[in-house]
Amino acid sequence: MNRSMIRVWAGAALLMLTVAACGGAQSSSGTGGTVPRATTSTPAANGVAAMRADQATRAALAALNSVRSVRMAGTFPANGRSERFDMRFAGNSAAIGNFTLNGAVVQTVTWDSVMYLKADQDGWAAMGNSPSTAGMMAGRWFKVGAAQAPGTTPLSLAFFTAELAAHATMTRATLTTGTLSGRQVAVIAYPDGSKLYVAATGPEYPLRFDVTGDTGGRRDFSGYGAALHIVAPSGATDISHG
Repeated sequence: MNRSMIRVWAGAALLMLTVAACGGAQSSSGTGGTVPRATTSTPAANGVAAMRADQATRAALAALNSVRSVRMAGTFPANGRSERFDMRFAGNSAAIGNFTLNGAVVQTVTWDSVMYLKADQDGWAAMGNSPSTAGMMAGRWFKVGAAQAPGTTPLSLAFFTAELAAHATMTRATLTTGTLSGRQVAVIAYPDGSKLYVAATGPEYPLRFDVTGDTGGRRDFSGYGAALHIVAPSGATDISHG
């Protein structure tokens, strides 16, 4: 079966989802990321609450870029629907997880900057394949091809860091303080309506980012520094050169 018949790349590109979205596609350290152990001491304030909004955004971006791994989960818009993703990243060249298209779950692995996809019949159909082709592909891994240039593809780590970098340059952003799930945070409100929550104690990690715009949605960050074991799926059918 050739690439034009399968149409998976075109379908994924149409929905701007050509890089791995996370959670449970191949192998990882767990289903929920790493949960920090409770301690008797309270993390010290990191100073982010006293920064300007642009400084706090850059501090959050630097903290995100400094870790070996991170989990991101949330939502994105697609064809008028709110779809979901759950991703674990180990740098820009490796990721594992899943995303939904029209409610169907698509599993994905990116290893050495090459993307693999697996879905049931509904998932392949949601990516633009005919019912007969989607049926033949159901439940199988396919090597789709090289990921696009860093920062150009939604649901890639580079895209998320580019979102933060773009907001760091916005003028008229404001910073207030508050709590998120019981944790002290700096809350940065941007003129486009987006809002970033940054940990005000311990490392200046971004914890949540509500982003407006065509590729916006909610991003929840967790699992910083968790050990991940990501490998290319064995036995995948290569359709990257069809």
